[in-house]
Amino acid sequence: MSRSSCSLAGSVGLIVASALVLLPPASSAAAATCVSQAEYKAIHSGMTIQKLGKVLDDQVPFAVKEGKGNKAFRWYDACPAWQPDLDVVVRYHQAPVGRRTVTKKALDVYTPAG
Repeated sequence: MSRSSCSLAGSVGLIVASALVLLPPASSAAAATCVSQAEYKAIHSGMTIQKLGKVLDDQVPFAVKEGKGNKAFRWYDACPAWQPDLDVVVRYHQAPVGRRTVTKKALDVYTPAG
């Protein structure tokens, strides 16, 4: 084998290895679109919104609603494999000063106000 073919093969291997490192794992891509049963079980009262974001892999809620007083609600899609007809709703306390904390979680059907 000549020197140029060895360096070319080494370069191609390095490029392929670099591409594999940059690709996200397949499970994180799927997890970003819906709330799994394990993620739902990890949500608990008292956790901060930042911790909720980490549990849900920084998933963006499809709806945010203001409630009475300092309550607000975030709605997320539940994975169809375990809850095909329901959505995940997280109620949290919006303190005027301080941290926003989860007060309740539930499975429900989202109905937009109209």
